[in-house]
Amino acid sequence: MKDTINIILADDHELFREGLMYLLSKEPAFTITHQADSGDALLEYLTANKAPDIILLDLNMPGTNGVEATKIIRKQYPDVKIIALTSYYSDSFINNMLEYGAGSFLSKDTPANQLVQAIKEVHLKGYYYNDDILKVISNKIQYGSRKKLSRFDKGHLSNRETDVLKLICQQLTTAEIAEKLFISYRTVEWHRNNLLAKTDSKNMIGLLVYALENNLMSIDELLLPGQ
Repeated sequence: MKDTINIILADDHELFREGLMYLLSKEPAFTITHQADSGDALLEYLTANKAPDIILLDLNMPGTNGVEATKIIRKQYPDVKIIALTSYYSDSFINNMLEYGAGSFLSKDTPANQLVQAIKEVHLKGYYYNDDILKVISNKIQYGSRKKLSRFDKGHLSNRETDVLKLICQQLTTAEIAEKLFISYRTVEWHRNNLLAKTDSKNMIGLLVYALENNLMSIDELLLPGQ
């Protein structure tokens, strides 16, 4: 992981942006490279400047909103990781953002230490989920129409791929998975890419949903932050 995590703040409320700026500036590993007050301003900046590592993105902005901006960014800048922020913490928002490839979804009243942890986790692993996200995913699977996420059934996953998938769901890093399974870092990355392709997942949280829907993992088995 790089020493510095470059971050863009995108929110139409200046006071909230300034508060985030003050909070995150205390972290030596964080560098705020830009602030945008709308989705359109954010997209315009990205076309003319170096893309950041992470964008903290408000969902409810004028013009191009955060959901639409996420879809565009994930397509044009696939290496940029997005953490969605909102005052309206609803199941539908979470489901949409995770489906479109956001690395995490947090309420604007999230404690500062959890926001810092989320940024570091998303930068390192590509995703971060907490109890709220797991609850939404669980409800979707339990009460919603079960969406088959893959054109392959689970029998098409090798035993090693299943092992890697379970450890990804438990939020282990690539290095930690490699050490636990006695395989190389590159081999873990190869399995990870195969899993994304086989399960038609956009990101690591998509793999989590696939594992839960196909009964490869249960909510109780997941290692949540702080446990």
